[in-house]
Amino acid sequence: MHRAERLWPALMGITILLALPGCGGGSAVTPSDATRTITGTVTDATTSLAIAGAVVAIASEGLSATTGADGTYSLANVPSTSVYMQFSATGYVSQTLQAAVGVTRLDAQLSPDMTGRATLTGRVTDYSGDAVASARVAVEGTTRAVQTDASGSYTLTLVPEGLRTIVASAGGFRTQRRSLSVSSRSVQAVNFKLDRAPDARALRGSVIDALTGEAIVGAIVRAGADTVLTDNDGHYMVTDVSGTVVAVTVSSEGYLTASANIRISGTDNVANFALIPTGSGGPPGPPG
Repeated sequence: MHRAERLWPALMGITILLALPGCGGGSAVTPSDATRTITGTVTDATTSLAIAGAVVAIASEGLSATTGADGTYSLANVPSTSVYMQFSATGYVSQTLQAAVGVTRLDAQLSPDMTGRATLTGRVTDYSGDAVASARVAVEGTTRAVQTDASGSYTLTLVPEGLRTIVASAGGFRTQRRSLSVSSRSVQAVNFKLDRAPDARALRGSVIDALTGEAIVGAIVRAGADTVLTDNDGHYMVTDVSGTVVAVTVSSEGYLTASANIRISGTDNVANFALIPTGSGGPPGPPG
């Protein structure tokens, strides 16, 4: 037997031993040991608007993340193998998407859950038929509200079923309220014609978290004798404000109450509030 032929089995043995885990130099890294970070955005499938507070999870791995105010998320330590990700948010139908091998970005579009809810659509005009742009159409006693576009049109989704009061308001106009029986999973047309009121004065603004800058939904705004709730963007509007100074109090669960006397002049007045979370110390910030 030649020398090369005698050495070949020995070399084979050495090669095999070096490839086995635990044999000198540490263990081998397999693809299943690697992880990745997956990012993306969760939006409303109907409006394309960002969904804040949506939960992104991989149940099989015990991983989860929550979207920020802009609808974005970042989920770390995701296995490099193919996994299934669950996307969910209050008022929306949950969705499961596959993140295949190599995927590092995965966006989701969630459809509104219309069970027990409806969509309202229509226009807001004055009595001459001219569009009233930037009018606020809201469901009284809820956070559901939207502004009209340049043509006075609006679409208001996720309106709770039952007997509801729909309110249309705008600076320089008299507020109008309409009672409506809202049916589940329906699309209902509701149009408004507002009376012009040159002397009518409105107070509007936003309420945010003083530490994070995020909108506070459902904050209670009391302005004189009127009480309204902030909408899903943290906005509020009070129309037909009387007097030259109105006392405004803003409160929300988990926050210190803010109060201010707002001087009213002209038809459009703005007062923004930043509420400080309870226990963080310091008085609420003055309105902007």
